[in-house]
Order: sequence, then structure tokens, then C-alpha cells
Amino acid sequence: MLGEAMGISQALQWVDELGFDGIDFSLGSKITVDSFNGGIFSNSFHNSTVEFSRQQTNEIDHQISASLNAI
Repeated sequence: MLGEAMGISQALQWVDELGFDGIDFSLGSKITVDSFNGGIFSNSFHNSTVEFSRQQTNEIDHQISASLNAI
């Protein structure tokens, strides 16, 4: 859970530095998602979302990500 929170925090910082908006994040930790949606995130990224993804869906995301990293 801590790793996922740190990862999304770094990703949000990077997205902000690049001036991107409208980014959707899918995480496997409901606690992390609830924390981000209830905090600064919702005030700073109006067109972006952090969503909870059950493990089965998360596994598909992981496989896609692994395939892209292999390229």
C-alpha cells in the first residue's frame, strides 16, 4: 500500500510538472484511492481521476503494462 501511494504521488507530481490534465489512474488499494480522492488531488486535478480497481482488473492492467515495458 505504501509503495502504491508513493508511486501515485510521484506520478501526480510528474503530471503536474508537465502540465497534463485529464489523466485517469487505476489503483489496487481502496485506502490509497480514498485518501487521494478526499485530499489535495480533487482540488488540483479537476479532469483526472484516481479509481479503485479490483485485483482481477488490476491483473489485466499489470499484463498490459508488462508488455509495454518489454517493448
